[in-house]
Amino acid sequence: MKVKTEDLIDLSLDWAVTVADGLSPVMRHDYMRAKAAANNYKGDLAWHLEVTPNEPITVDEAGVTRVLRAYSEQWGQGGPIIDRMMQGKFFLMENDDSCCHVAYSETEHDNAHGYGPTPLIAACRCFVASHLGDEVDVPEELMKISS
Repeated sequence: MKVKTEDLIDLSLDWAVTVADGLSPVMRHDYMRAKAAANNYKGDLAWHLEVTPNEPITVDEAGVTRVLRAYSEQWGQGGPIIDRMMQGKFFLMENDDSCCHVAYSETEHDNAHGYGPTPLIAACRCFVASHLGDEVDVPEELMKISS
């Protein structure tokens, strides 16, 4: 579903940051169904889906799955993105008691802004806006989890 970048939070924001960073996240149940179909699995997948959380994951070239990084919650995950953003021509972070604002531009003709309750959330929203725009596609399941 289409969501405004400024409304992204929690897992939906981490999903969008993952996409903006060049990876292709999937929901675990979708991956399990696709893998079962590719391997001509004839068993009952329902039990597996019931006992496995339907969380967002990434899958590397070797087929190893990992849960999404918590970019918007952990400085160790989101900090490197801010470091990369700071290499741009323009980077501004303003913070007061209620809101943080991040602005970013690589050229004089483009710019992106992010607002949020924490500097990390604002920076993640700014990163997403600079790479994907003001609206992004995220799985509907994530919006239910994030609200």
